[in-house]
Formats: sequence, structure tokens, C-alpha cells
Amino acid sequence: MPTEAVQILSTVARELGISEDDLLKQGLRSFLERQLREVKAQIFEISGRYGVSSTARRKFNSGLSCQRTPHVGPFERFGHGFVEILNKG
Repeated sequence: MPTEAVQILSTVARELGISEDDLLKQGLRSFLERQLREVKAQIFEISGRYGVSSTARRKFNSGLSCQRTPHVGPFERFGHGFVEILNKG
């Protein structure tokens, strides 16, 4: 990590009264959760555009868990990967 980033991390962690490690974990988790919300919104918009039933959408969303399913495409794996990372942390 560049020196400037380390200094900023140290300063913010000190000001918030948490460890640098916790700050990094919380920041990464927040970032990944936001990305996952965006992916889910895109999936919802695309599925609505192409007339995917709400049942199929629910089935897909319920599949966003720690389970890795081989039949999903790269866009879906993107969402699954975020959930796996968030569930580990």
C-alpha cells in the first residue's frame, strides 16, 4: 500500500478509535455490499426488461448464498462472489 494511503488509514483509524485492520475490513465490506446492491439492481432491471417472472427472480436471489453453482454465467458469479466474501467476514 502506498505510504500516503497508510498514513490516511492510520489517521482515520486513530480518529475513529478502531484498529487499522478493522477499518480496512469494514470499509471493504461496505464497498462490496454497495457493489452487490448495484449488481442486484441491474439484474432486476434486466430481468424486468426481458419479462423474467418474479418467481424466477426470487429463485435467483435465493441462490445468492455461499453455494457456488456451476450453471450461472459470469454476471451471476459476480454477485455470488460478493456474497461469499461478505459471509466470510
